[in-house]
Amino acid sequence: MIGMGGIIEFRGVQLGAAHQSVLLAICARVGRNGELIVKDDFRHFNGINLLKVGDDAQTEPLAIVEVNAANLLTDAGLGRSGANYKQLSWYLTDLQTLVVHRKMKGSNRGANSNVISSEYKDDNFKISLNWRLANAILGEDGGGFIQVSLHERFKMKSPVAKVLHAWLSSNIRPGKALGYGGGVMIDSLMSHVWGESKASKQSVSNKRDRLKEAIKEVGSLGGWSCVKDDDVKNKYHISRPKKIK
Repeated sequence: MIGMGGIIEFRGVQLGAAHQSVLLAICARVGRNGELIVKDDFRHFNGINLLKVGDDAQTEPLAIVEVNAANLLTDAGLGRSGANYKQLSWYLTDLQTLVVHRKMKGSNRGANSNVISSEYKDDNFKISLNWRLANAILGEDGGGFIQVSLHERFKMKSPVAKVLHAWLSSNIRPGKALGYGGGVMIDSLMSHVWGESKASKQSVSNKRDRLKEAIKEVGSLGGWSCVKDDDVKNKYHISRPKKIK
C-alpha cells in the first residue's frame, strides 16, 4: 500500500477468517477492558515479549488486555470445543508473525511493528496491541478507526462472507456506498478476500460463485444493502444505509 508518507506493507504467515475473528475479538476486548501503557512500565508485562517498533513508535503507548480462552473464543464466534481451545494459542502465534512494515517516502528509513504480542498461563492470556491499533481504540484523539460489527459477523456462516464483511466494513462508512455508489465488479473483490495469487480459470470461476453467495450473506444483514446491477453482469451495488447499533 503506497501513501503520501511512503509504503506500508503487512508481512507474515497466511492468515484465515478464524485468525481475523480472533484479532477482532481482541480489539473488542481492548475497547471494553483494555488500558494504555507506556513501554517502560514493565510491571504490566511479566516477561511478555515487547512489541518491536521503530522511530517515533518507540515512545507511543501500547494497549494491553487480559482475557481467558473461553471468553476470547466466545467473542471470536468460535465454539468452546477442545480443538478450538488447543487451536487458540496457534491462532495467536500466527498473528504474532504479522508485522507492519513502513518505508519512509524519499529516504532509506523504515520501521517494523508487530500487530500483537502475547503470553499465557493455563487458559489465561495477556495480549498487547500494536500502538496504532491502541491509539485507534483507546487514544484520546480517537485515532483512525473502522467499525466491524461482531454481532453481524456471528450471523454469517461462510469464512468468505466474514472476510468480505470485514473488508467492506473497513471501506464503507455507515450511511455510505462502495465506489461512491457506482458499484463494484465482483472480480475486483477477489484480491481483498484471497490476495493477489494467480489462479486457474476454474479456480476464478469457483471463487466468483463463492463471492456471490458471500455478498448475499452480507446483504441479508439489517445494516447492509447488496443489490445486483440490472444492466452489467457480475456488478453489485453495496452500501451501509443504516448505522451499526
